[in-house]
Amino acid sequence: MRISRRDPRPIFSQIGDTLRQQIKLGELMPGDPVPSERELAEQLKVSRMTVRAAMDKLVQEGLLLREHGRKTIVADVKLSRDSGFTSFSEDMRARGLNPHSQVRELRAEVAEASIAAQLGLTAGERVIYLERLRLANQEPVAIERVYLPHARFAGLLDKAKQLAQDSLYKIIEDEFDSRPTFANETVEAVLLTPADAKLFGLGSCAPALLAQRVTRDENGEPIETVQTLYRADRYRMSFIRKR
Repeated sequence: MRISRRDPRPIFSQIGDTLRQQIKLGELMPGDPVPSERELAEQLKVSRMTVRAAMDKLVQEGLLLREHGRKTIVADVKLSRDSGFTSFSEDMRARGLNPHSQVRELRAEVAEASIAAQLGLTAGERVIYLERLRLANQEPVAIERVYLPHARFAGLLDKAKQLAQDSLYKIIEDEFDSRPTFANETVEAVLLTPADAKLFGLGSCAPALLAQRVTRDENGEPIETVQTLYRADRYRMSFIRKR
């Protein structure tokens, strides 16, 4: 690492920018230790306070993580889910990640009263239940539980293999001539059940983000009601608000 006294940027900014670039280029990977404040201060012939200012900023940005009693390491970058209307597969590919799904359940069943109401169905009507473990670069990051009207999407029951690879929305658009157009969604913080935590490889009662959504087509008809659990240690929500 080098700094320049002629550079108009403050020294701590130069240090931070260099580390930030090394992380971006993959020269420093998640979990890698970074040089200590003392080591960098001696190498660059600057004060430890200057190095600490650079480190503090990167910690605040979520790029570095200080482990109690241990070295400072490169943090796992959290996946950002914004308030736009895109599928999980589209989100992951846009970030250069490889999306994949494990189809855990795919069946027809009689809708519970609350599910029927959300889908505009009458009591006793059948729905399709789809449960998938969503992975990014083979790491489990979300659990998705979807209910869809059986009368409209019965053909999905034969598409378990396709649902492991493709976006549900893409299948709905391409093969059922239905276009997901808008949705109502709520997000809240929850604690994982032991069963869900095990799917993520986490301890019981680990924190998660629960997104509950009803998606409608261009005619306003409900297409799905879905509950998605996102790992809180790997996800953050991003919202754009206008007035």
